[in-house]
Amino acid sequence: MNAVHSIQIVYDFDYTIIDANSDTWFLQELAPDLHETVAEDHKRFSGWTEYVDDALDRLHTDRGLGSNEVLASLEQISIEPEMKQSILHAKAAGHELRILSDANTVFIHTILARNGMQDVFSTITTNPARIEDGRVRVTRFDTSADHGCSLCPANLCKGGVVGTWAGYDRTYYVGDGWGDLCPILKLTSSDVAFVRRGKTLARYLNQKAEHTTKATVVYWNDARELQSKLLKFI
Repeated sequence: MNAVHSIQIVYDFDYTIIDANSDTWFLQELAPDLHETVAEDHKRFSGWTEYVDDALDRLHTDRGLGSNEVLASLEQISIEPEMKQSILHAKAAGHELRILSDANTVFIHTILARNGMQDVFSTITTNPARIEDGRVRVTRFDTSADHGCSLCPANLCKGGVVGTWAGYDRTYYVGDGWGDLCPILKLTSSDVAFVRRGKTLARYLNQKAEHTTKATVVYWNDARELQSKLLKFI
């Protein structure tokens, strides 16, 4: 009889569960002119989270577009069928499913609910957000002066969070961005990193000694390929 292993699967959100960036989607849909200047505009702020909060404020104050319009735009984002199927398969198999994202609670919950997946994940760890005075407000997950990690942005060290989720035989981490490098470097030889090709994470992982993981690395291009490869491990 095969031994039963406890497995947790940790998903990034943007360009992983969804094939879009929720933090810039609302600008693309509601204010294309602001979306075109994101690359330059965000440099004026102490962090990405502060930029997103300011962009939401400008939409509301200058253009009269508040939380209703922002959430309606996010509800247009669909989770691809293969992504949904693989997540639900993992859930049915009894694995612990978590989201660890640099987006925010309002955006993630809105998109999950629109796609009928609001009750699938046991934990959603991200920047807190709320609806206040007719607009979405976003603040940092980590409000300390220094979380001590040189790899991660000031608002969230994903590696530190994953380190608190102990007690599993295996961790599978699915991600694409620079913020996913730190947690993947903390994985063990029993774990698996599912890394999206063509994104920042794939360009840096295992390219330097200090960016090398002990985990098995599995690359994927799209939801269909991820589904095929992930199912082999669960």
